[in-house]
Amino acid sequence: MKKNQLTQRLVNICSDYQNNRFDFSHVEEWVNQFPSEHHIIILENLINIFEQTYFSKNYVEQCLSLCLADNKLFPDKIGNYGFLNIQNKGSSQEEMLDILINNSSVPLNIVDDSTVFGTGNYVYIDDCFYSGNTLHRDIERWASNVGEENIKSLTIIYLGFHSRQYNYIFETILPSILPRTTISPYLVVEFIDKESLDHQYDSFLPCDHGEYTINAQNYIDEIAGKRSDKANMFYPIVRPVKNLRDNYFINNEERSIIETLFFEEGVKLQSKVVKPQFKPMGYDSKPTLGFGSFFVSYRNVPNNCPLVFWWGDKDKSYLGEWIPLFTRVVN
Repeated sequence: MKKNQLTQRLVNICSDYQNNRFDFSHVEEWVNQFPSEHHIIILENLINIFEQTYFSKNYVEQCLSLCLADNKLFPDKIGNYGFLNIQNKGSSQEEMLDILINNSSVPLNIVDDSTVFGTGNYVYIDDCFYSGNTLHRDIERWASNVGEENIKSLTIIYLGFHSRQYNYIFETILPSILPRTTISPYLVVEFIDKESLDHQYDSFLPCDHGEYTINAQNYIDEIAGKRSDKANMFYPIVRPVKNLRDNYFINNEERSIIETLFFEEGVKLQSKVVKPQFKPMGYDSKPTLGFGSFFVSYRNVPNNCPLVFWWGDKDKSYLGEWIPLFTRVVN
């Protein structure tokens, strides 16, 4: 397929992204920042990825409507659940609740972080789970306010979910905060990015082929020097060069090309960032090359995605600024 056709296909997938005009000329400008011999590979693989991981508004509405209609998720009538609106940071939860309200045939009980709901059945919803820090902070503050003895059940709904911190958050942290509560996670799309790289890794992560630019290799060495034995055990710095079971990239060879391109360009961009947690492959407080998330929704791009997706300002491209594929809005 020709480059123009591939560009249009990517536009069709992400056309409702709300923070910039996601049209043909914009995608063309973005991809032209990479070497021309790799344009087809980048476009083909991003089409394959975003067909599965870009959450359009219509798809989000469909997912949330199905959640409300799921008798296993809500064995009791909807009126017996309190839907939590307790996030202090960001607006994703509030926007998810607005969609739920607009798609529900019955009124929903929206409760804040100091309200005790009569049945003790609560629902926490958000768009995507990364490290779990937001969930941890929200639940800890809320449980302290209302009293964990008043929380009978907690259903946690995520559209996207990264498995790296699942065991720590859901098997250690949340049970310690809510020891008498039945906690039920519901995940629409799960990204497998645990410490084991033997079979699958559903995030962008450069491999250990050792063929990087001097600056990129120096960045790897710098991060490696900051890592503890525990970090080496749980948070891989690079992935092994071998075939992975992969539903997102076309093949492992093209995966390596794309991850190398994104990482090396990300190293250049990283030198312009203020926060050290903004790594080439995306925000990560852990000593890694970055989180590398695939997940993007119509409402925003997370900073956990590679810098090449969201860093920079299209309006300043005339100054040599990087043109982001998705303009990120901080709220």
